[in-house]
Amino acid sequence: MTSSKSAGAQEKKAQTYNWYNIIGDEVKDFLQMAARQKRRGAVLDIGEGEGKFAIYFARNGFEGHGIHKSAEAIKRARAFASKTGVNESTHFRVGDVFELPYPERFFDIVVDYGCLHHVRKGEWDQYLESILRVMKDDGLYLLTVYGIKDTHVRSRKRRYVIHQNHYDYFFGKKEVREIFAPFFDILKITEENNISPLGVSHHYLHVQMKRIPPEEA
Repeated sequence: MTSSKSAGAQEKKAQTYNWYNIIGDEVKDFLQMAARQKRRGAVLDIGEGEGKFAIYFARNGFEGHGIHKSAEAIKRARAFASKTGVNESTHFRVGDVFELPYPERFFDIVVDYGCLHHVRKGEWDQYLESILRVMKDDGLYLLTVYGIKDTHVRSRKRRYVIHQNHYDYFFGKKEVREIFAPFFDILKITEENNISPLGVSHHYLHVQMKRIPPEEA
């Protein structure tokens, strides 16, 4: 007989495995777009918990790199990469999004799935400078952020809140274009409304971009 404690651990493990393997249509669509452009090379997954997207891209022929400030998150990413058979084509390290520890123009693709909306507005320029430094001149960029219709903090009355020790910022489409248009061609913006198993309602903006070469920007 399985104890309730071990059953709970198995359920938690199963939930974690399923979370790693659930990839949204917006990411699949972005990968298909990259494939149509015959893109290959290195992908950077910024701050996505345990490197879910670095692993996904590695499973699809890329070299996946992930960075996170938490050593525990990096440990879990490496463990899952090994479990899924891509440990040789994934590379994870502890680091700072504002000082990315990679060579200039190293990445063909950068994926930010939920990092920027935790970056304070006064630090956006530093964030941009950091990712632009490590991105190739014609690099692709997938950004996912909270949209202004998000209601997971029901009491909010402005574009940002401090919630569960996080700074959360809520973006509009126009604002995204104003921030990124000087540096990127905005290829597509899609919206997603999502209700978590706990009943929390999220609204996301998924933004596909292609970098404008610096001499043309």
